[in-house]
Amino acid sequence: MECETDSDCSAGKNCRSKKGGGTECRSTEPSLSNTDELTSSNYLEQDRNQTNELSLVQNGGVYEVPVTLNDVLKINVILDSGATDVSIAPDVALTLIRTGTIQKSDWLPGKIYQFADGSQAKSFRFRLRSVSIGNKHFENIPCSIANSLKAPMLLGQSALKRLGKYTIDYEKGTLQFE
Repeated sequence: MECETDSDCSAGKNCRSKKGGGTECRSTEPSLSNTDELTSSNYLEQDRNQTNELSLVQNGGVYEVPVTLNDVLKINVILDSGATDVSIAPDVALTLIRTGTIQKSDWLPGKIYQFADGSQAKSFRFRLRSVSIGNKHFENIPCSIANSLKAPMLLGQSALKRLGKYTIDYEKGTLQFE
């Protein structure tokens, strides 16, 4: 693909000069061939060899960790290794929609989730373009929207498995990962 203006090169494209003049662009945005199966090739991981330590916030008997969603919204979510996906409240999803960081192409098929009490509910789902946890930055994270404003927001396996090895130091109140 050829760039027509310099602004094309800054709009998510990787540009280089062609022999004989002109500029050639390649998109740097990840593509999803099958949104039901998001694989490790669909995300970026930065600073793989650095150890990271985040302070956890204890809230009502559970631990929360600060995350940044789609590079625009910083929130605390419950660290929940028993949850399948990241789960956010409807008002948080609406905020992401209003900031323009969720596009029509990000929506995934709904999914039925089973909760700890045995109940089930179908939730709307979408792809978070990015989730930042400390110095780690991941892309294309499946996320569900809770059916209630009172439902807890969860950092589930769709994000936690990408951290690799992590530990919780209860004495220090920290989450540590490499």
